[in-house]
Amino acid sequence: ETSAPKGYKLAAPINFTVENSGKEIVMVDVKIISEVSFSKTDVGGNELPGAKITITPAAGSTADLSSAAVTGADDIAVSAGSISFTSSSTPAVIKGLPEGTYKFHEDAAPNGYLVASDIEFEVMSDGTVQVGGKTVTEITMVDEKETKPNPPVVVPATADITLSKINVGGTELSGAKITVSGADFTDSSITVSGGGNVVSTTTTSVTYISGSTPTEISGLPEGTYTMHEDAAPAGYKVANDITFVVDSEGKVTVNGLEVTKITMIDKADVVVPSYPGSGDNSNPPRPADPEGIPGPGFIEPNGFSEPERDDEPAEEDVSSDAGVGMEEFFMDFENGKSAGLGATIAIIIVLSAAIVIVRKKSDRRF
Repeated sequence: ETSAPKGYKLAAPINFTVENSGKEIVMVDVKIISEVSFSKTDVGGNELPGAKITITPAAGSTADLSSAAVTGADDIAVSAGSISFTSSSTPAVIKGLPEGTYKFHEDAAPNGYLVASDIEFEVMSDGTVQVGGKTVTEITMVDEKETKPNPPVVVPATADITLSKINVGGTELSGAKITVSGADFTDSSITVSGGGNVVSTTTTSVTYISGSTPTEISGLPEGTYTMHEDAAPAGYKVANDITFVVDSEGKVTVNGLEVTKITMIDKADVVVPSYPGSGDNSNPPRPADPEGIPGPGFIEPNGFSEPERDDEPAEEDVSSDAGVGMEEFFMDFENGKSAGLGATIAIIIVLSAAIVIVRKKSDRRF
């Protein structure tokens, strides 16, 4: 046989002798049956069970696959138009694929692996199988390991807040000892900058001394905080606490209002002098005159002004004498008379009398 029918192998030559026996010589051509292995492995060459595989003829092919036989696989299904199976721990073997072009397709990869690309192969007329023009007996499809991306790292939002310590006039006050406490700082990076000088930090608080400029605190995690004045600067009163909240978005609110700066005001510590025996410092005594008599407005311990004393000596009424002397003196002076020594003495006496009158009146208490 020099040429076998399509799909058959050439038969071996047969030698014969012609006799008068009339015997028949029979030459049998063996049908060509293709055989190829399909291996499903990982990148390390290990066989992967569980892959869903389908073998189908190329588009337009009339090949009938129903006579093919499959071994070494699970869930095998053979029909005229396709062969399907599930890979196992050994390669699948298919015998009897007719001549033609086929597609090796992975419908589903094993758990944790990516589906591989299709592989096209051809069964030749002599039953051999070629991939990319090269004859093979096994076709291997490699699945790569599925690499799931790491979940995004969610960094909790933190807040940056400015803390100001001022007096009622708006001037920044140095020397106030402030503690901000609240949420757990363990997983946060708290930084203090600006005018504040850090004294101590714990997992839930930071204490600093205020400076001449506001203090900046950065990295406060979500939570409720209290700004507390441990000690006020000299000459000032300790202010009331201020509560503020940092939400999940890093926003800061005080009493529900969003803020970026919190101002704590210290009032001056005014000390009212104490006057022994007065009982009421709201009306301190006026300075006394050289003789120790309090000036007008002095309030006695009983709360009333001291009444005028009845036993005081009566005022000396020297106004008439003084007036007469002065009148005579000035009349003589106007008439051109010489005052002389007597006139001079008269003037001194008159002036002395006037001084006595003024002094007597000033001795009274109001």
